[in-house]
Amino acid sequence: AYTAIKKANQNTPEFLVIVGAGGLGLMGVQIAHAITDAKIICVDLDDKKLETAKGMGADYTINSKDPETSQKILSICNDKGADSVIDFVNAPPTVKLGLSVLRKRGNLVLVGLFGGSIELSLVTIPLKSIIIQGAYTGNYTDMVELLELARKGTINPVISKRYSLDDANIALEDLKARKIIGRAVINP
Repeated sequence: AYTAIKKANQNTPEFLVIVGAGGLGLMGVQIAHAITDAKIICVDLDDKKLETAKGMGADYTINSKDPETSQKILSICNDKGADSVIDFVNAPPTVKLGLSVLRKRGNLVLVGLFGGSIELSLVTIPLKSIIIQGAYTGNYTDMVELLELARKGTINPVISKRYSLDDANIALEDLKARKIIGRAVINP
């Protein structure tokens, strides 16, 4: 999440959209709140996760089940679009959402490994001068900076539930059933 936030912060965004409020997305909200001056807009399908995101520093939250999601984001961004969008899901509908709300010279960072494919009008990229980039791992410097934020207590893990090793399958079932907010921890 840290590397994605740094990539999104290269254009010093006024408005930063974070798509996905799972474990990585919630950490992304905390990190963005700590190291950027952006107004953070968090988008997810789950109202409980959005409540958590609000408590972690999101200025706005929008449930993407709302058919007016794009319009609401654009309205928050004074109808010019978001400066940066970080997609922690990276599924066709979320990438399309990100592209639809990105301003000219905006930055789309794809993190999630959901995958799939989309049809993309290639002329959109040069006409809007947008940057589309991936973020998967960071480097040593990123790790040192991130650990310093954790050491200071600026960011904290969101642990939804702890499971014994014997209950690992239950943890996976809870994850699939979307009962986990943040992270689940399996203790040996």
